[in-house]
Amino acid sequence: TSRLILGKHDAANAWRESILKYSWSCRNNFIVGICFKQWMRLVWKFKHCIDWKEYSFRVGFVSCLSIINSCLSTIEFIIFGNKIRQTIQEVSRNSDKEHPVFILGHPRSGTTLLHNLISFDSDQFYICNTFCAGFPSSFLWFESIGKVLLSRLIDTKRPMDNMKLSFELPQEDEIATSVMSGGISPYFCLPFMRNHEDFHDFFSFNSSTTSKESRETWTQSFLELYSKLKLRSQRNASAQTSCLPGSNEKKRALLKSPVHTSRIQLLLQMFPNAQFIYIHRNPYEVYASAKHMAVTTYPYVYLSVPTEETVDEFIFKQYEILWNDYFRDREMILSSNKRALIEISYSELCHDPMSSISKIYEYFGWNPWSPEFRTKLEDIVCTELRSYKKNEFQTHPREISDEISRRWNDSILQLGYEFCS
Repeated sequence: TSRLILGKHDAANAWRESILKYSWSCRNNFIVGICFKQWMRLVWKFKHCIDWKEYSFRVGFVSCLSIINSCLSTIEFIIFGNKIRQTIQEVSRNSDKEHPVFILGHPRSGTTLLHNLISFDSDQFYICNTFCAGFPSSFLWFESIGKVLLSRLIDTKRPMDNMKLSFELPQEDEIATSVMSGGISPYFCLPFMRNHEDFHDFFSFNSSTTSKESRETWTQSFLELYSKLKLRSQRNASAQTSCLPGSNEKKRALLKSPVHTSRIQLLLQMFPNAQFIYIHRNPYEVYASAKHMAVTTYPYVYLSVPTEETVDEFIFKQYEILWNDYFRDREMILSSNKRALIEISYSELCHDPMSSISKIYEYFGWNPWSPEFRTKLEDIVCTELRSYKKNEFQTHPREISDEISRRWNDSILQLGYEFCS
């Protein structure tokens, strides 16, 4: 018994040390784009949850950047404030004329790969890139300068899977909305992992415990981001002399954030003609990849040191929330006459990316591929994807496999995967 206790104690210490080795890192932290007022509110609200001894440097670093972000935001407001307000009003007034596309799926299910591939069709889509997601309060004027000045804030590859990472590449819009709203997002489960349940209401905003104020704050933040991305796309299009007048009006937003999987109802209320692509992956593989991401990526963001058991519970609970909300809304869309949702598997996308993308285009009736898009897609598939090596994970311990089978039972059955024996 004493050996068992010592073994658990050693494992807990090793886990803690593996986290704290990142405590002085300034990289790969999505919070760095937050403004001062929103940041101070968060710090004050969770002041008793922060491990100040371990993370005082990180809090100080983000605090300094938040002051800079507020200054940059003020400049953007002076330059673009009226135009942003006009665009928000236009989008709100004509929401039925907006046709955004949302890529859904649990984290580690292939959403990034799918997002990257479709984003090459720049004739039909505009995106939220990594800089816009990271610094949403100032990108309309600061993007070209900031990409140079702040380049050291991110690695050249993602810590969890070695996929390319740069300010130019597509990124999750929820990163931007999470800091614009002052932490009203499930993404803030990560810095405050020990208190992750405090943020569960922000998955769907449909819970009986979700405040009306939180829902409205998130909605306003998302609408502002959406309008700014549209404004950015219009400006970029007008700067291209080869662009035909009015061609940007045909472009639609291509957005990807796994937490949107819980928000189909809310997003359809905002954009009645939105379309959704749901990508799924074998749940046992999802868990392994999610745990790997928790070990390699989450420590860049932590403001409190969680136990391994807390992180495991977060992985399980997040999957359950996303799946239950999606399955509820899935039936509503599939039973309607609108072609608003298509489902594909990660294995299908990896096996034949060209056919998978073609299938999506045909289903929604999007414009045919341009020669430029086809060439880019073929080049990526034939070079980068073929040479890319996916992570290989060890077999789950029996107790983890049993827990996946028990807690994720419904998704395994509904999506047609086999139970791990």
